[in-house]
Amino acid sequence: MGCHRRCIVGAVLFVLIPGLSAARAEQKKPQRVSFKTADGVTIVGDYYAPVPQAGQKAPIAILLHMYPADRSSWQGFAANLSSVGFAALAVDMRGKGQSVEPADMHLADRYEKRDPKLFQSMHEDVAAAYLWLTKQPDVDPARFALVGASVGCSVALDYARQDPSVDVVVCLSPGTRYMGVNSLAHVRKYGDRPLLLAASEKERDAPEALAKSVPKAVVKIYPMDGRDRFGMHGTNLLAHAPELAKLATDTIREGVGVSAVAPVVASLNSKVYHAFDSPYAQRIKPEDLRYFSSAEEAETRGLRALHKP
Repeated sequence: MGCHRRCIVGAVLFVLIPGLSAARAEQKKPQRVSFKTADGVTIVGDYYAPVPQAGQKAPIAILLHMYPADRSSWQGFAANLSSVGFAALAVDMRGKGQSVEPADMHLADRYEKRDPKLFQSMHEDVAAAYLWLTKQPDVDPARFALVGASVGCSVALDYARQDPSVDVVVCLSPGTRYMGVNSLAHVRKYGDRPLLLAASEKERDAPEALAKSVPKAVVKIYPMDGRDRFGMHGTNLLAHAPELAKLATDTIREGVGVSAVAPVVASLNSKVYHAFDSPYAQRIKPEDLRYFSSAEEAETRGLRALHKP
């Protein structure tokens, strides 16, 4: 299961990172946005535009909620990311909240019934969110983070194993097979990228199992302090372990690095990278185009140059 029904539905968890003023964190309200996936689902999200940072374009972050919560459960954390310069997008994954169209796909009913095929297709929601973010002004698509809670972790890992341009993933209460999504298999294809796995002491088995396949994985376990399991699950962790917000933000910021000086690009369907302004890059379909901060980064993710020097 992604989360028991006792989880707080749509809870707003506003957690300030130490040293961040409330006025700054609340500087901008999110913008409601919508876009379509490749398979025709309309995804609705809240976009937290970045607070400008001197000399840098904004890195991007996509936030994926737990079951049965929706995008509002990320409000506080997304605002924090915005305040430190991220273009942050929290989405209602297909079947939840406002992401329930087209009607003939019966998304809400399938979500309620925990249809494994529905959850196994949610990586399409992430791909569409990424494409929407790349079209926003002053963003740096070569710096790309994913943040998930519970089954949102499963979707994040499913997407990241298919897209080597993801720089870092943060998971709150990950599972090994939530809603039929096989995270143990997916994480084996994640490679040598940063991965933060946070959970309560009663849910430590899954993050510890997942971490075995990722050299740069960090596992953080939090005590229950008398709370029940579901009060310390997913985004609820942020309310009861406030230091986690800072740890997660620091992990994301370090993971995406600084603005790219010489970015390269590649197609999702190829293991070859190209110079950003090369004619080969121009031939890549927009929906397949992915960015890397440098040739070195692309090579650490398993890509190679078209022509060796």
